[in-house]
Amino acid sequence: MTRIEPAAARIVDDADFIAVHAITNGDRLACVDLASGVRLTYREFDRRVAKCTGYLESLFGPASGERVAILARNCIDTLILHFACVRAGTILQPLNWRLSGPELRGLVEDASPALFAYQTEFEAGAEIAMRGRGIEHVLRMAPDDNRLVAAIDAKPASDSRGTNADAPVTLLYTSRTTGFPKGVIVTHRNT
Repeated sequence: MTRIEPAAARIVDDADFIAVHAITNGDRLACVDLASGVRLTYREFDRRVAKCTGYLESLFGPASGERVAILARNCIDTLILHFACVRAGTILQPLNWRLSGPELRGLVEDASPALFAYQTEFEAGAEIAMRGRGIEHVLRMAPDDNRLVAAIDAKPASDSRGTNADAPVTLLYTSRTTGFPKGVIVTHRNT
């Protein structure tokens, strides 16, 4: 259901709960990054997601379906990238940082991401995973340099609200008991 908030003069899809909360509860705490101590209100979180959406759309255009791999611990950047992928119409491929480089490489070969974002502590595994894959866009994220914030701040924010309930938003891989892990598409409705 789509509605218009007169005070904000912005069309908001109820499925984009970050945008809804940014309008209705903008000053309330949305998330806390326990490792860094960064705290974001819904308004700040929505702004970063909008900027990251603009970044993704500047690379791929809207609703491209491109895959965006991320190799990182649970952190605010991962959340921002996830919700930006939902809005931009790209598919997030979260990679398990506990996997070895060759295991990561198999998942990257299967998914063929157009962008690979990783925290620098996992650089060795990321380099093995990306080697020879021709990944055009790489984003290194160091805990102290805010590369994701810098990359997204360099682009204009986007008002995209790609919240088609049946659109794929995440590509997860099953744990393998036999054979190669299988990719599972998760839609917005599944989430």
